[in-house]
Amino acid sequence: MVKNQIGYKKHTSIYNFAKKLDETFNYIGSLKLHKKTVYEENGKTRVDIKRQVLFNSTEVNFSTDDYWCKIQMSEECVKYFNNLKKNFTRFSVTEFFNIKSKNSRIVYLFIKPWRTVGKKKSHQKI
Repeated sequence: MVKNQIGYKKHTSIYNFAKKLDETFNYIGSLKLHKKTVYEENGKTRVDIKRQVLFNSTEVNFSTDDYWCKIQMSEECVKYFNNLKKNFTRFSVTEFFNIKSKNSRIVYLFIKPWRTVGKKKSHQKI
């Protein structure tokens, strides 16, 4: 499945496949959790902002015959992935990664829930 997502073809060399996989992991490694909390305390507005990388490390190893890749998720972010409920928008990863512009991807994520429901539901921000 990973081969299809990153554009692997039968004629792609192992080196180019590893390079493409590393580029993909570089992108995945830059994903961050952004949590902002605004609250009132003693008549003052307080703001807490926390940023956390989702993945601590990614590794690609094609130096032996046992090719492998590894992604390590940040300990603090595991709970967000383990507590996913069935009420979220599903979409094809291939379809999403074929969108080149960052802004287009954002718009895609906002309008995708409208495709089958006909109305936008408010989703809890992480």
